[in-house]
Amino acid sequence: MSYPQLLTPEEKLADAEKLLSLPRIVVICGSTRFMAEMTEADLRGTTAGKIRPVR
Repeated sequence: MSYPQLLTPEEKLADAEKLLSLPRIVVICGSTRFMAEMTEADLRGTTAGKIRPVR
């Protein structure tokens, strides 16, 4: 008798994300002292298509 292969936690998470169609969440956080740098990182990520603005 053979048993099904158990999934790793990473595989379980990937399967759940596919089933739920969850969007990738990107959080840019840091001190307000670096607001200009965080804004620039947001702009780079958005123009690269890695971050979609929240509507």
